[in-house]
Amino acid sequence: MTGTPPPILWPPSTRTLLLIGLPSLVIAAVVIGGVLWMSGDVEKQDLVLATSIPLPMSRYFIANPDKSQLDIVVDSRMGDIEGSFRLARGTVELSPETGGWRVIVNLILDAGTLSMGNEALDSVMAHALELDKYPEGAFIAHSDDMASELNPPFDVTLRGEIELHGVVKDYEIPTRVTLEGDTLTLAAHVIIDAAEFGVEIPLGFADEKLDTELVVVAYEGAPPAESIPTGDTPAESTPTPTPDSGE
Repeated sequence: MTGTPPPILWPPSTRTLLLIGLPSLVIAAVVIGGVLWMSGDVEKQDLVLATSIPLPMSRYFIANPDKSQLDIVVDSRMGDIEGSFRLARGTVELSPETGGWRVIVNLILDAGTLSMGNEALDSVMAHALELDKYPEGAFIAHSDDMASELNPPFDVTLRGEIELHGVVKDYEIPTRVTLEGDTLTLAAHVIIDAAEFGVEIPLGFADEKLDTELVVVAYEGAPPAESIPTGDTPAESTPTPTPDSGE
């Protein structure tokens, strides 16, 4: 005698709906919450970090926001999601010192340019990062190691601070520097733990570690006149040694 098979708690069709529907419900809930959050009055917070003063002897490069950006990959429950931020402004300096050239960066991120590929995902990340309250991020750093020559491309480790979501953390970022004439390009890869910066990405939506690629294209120019230190230079001061540029 054949017995009646036990009932299936979650039939295949139901399991499929759950796998598809739960992430969608999470996104929908966060989007609705984001709309309510953005509709309130939010006081924008200024950056905690301050950019450094240009050094008189440095070669000074001004970042082009149209050609510079921070690409991010979010490990979500629906697969990798790619997005990007644009730079608001930034500078790179090559400072001549005994033994080589030191790299100094001041980069300000325009958080309002976040793009994750569709409006729903943009809303989820904007809500998690509180972009209305923290419209900018920053990376202020210098290289501990120096380049003996500026050509060919060289690698340095930039040591400094990242500001995100109003929180500042120390970071060391291996960076490739390429100088071609008056154009300088920085390329770097870093894993940023959003949780360290107080960012709570919705549970069930994505991992809190952001896989990022930074590309900065900057052109040589002159620093703003008001940023250059003024005052009489003592006659007995010794000029900073200038290493061979390799050009």
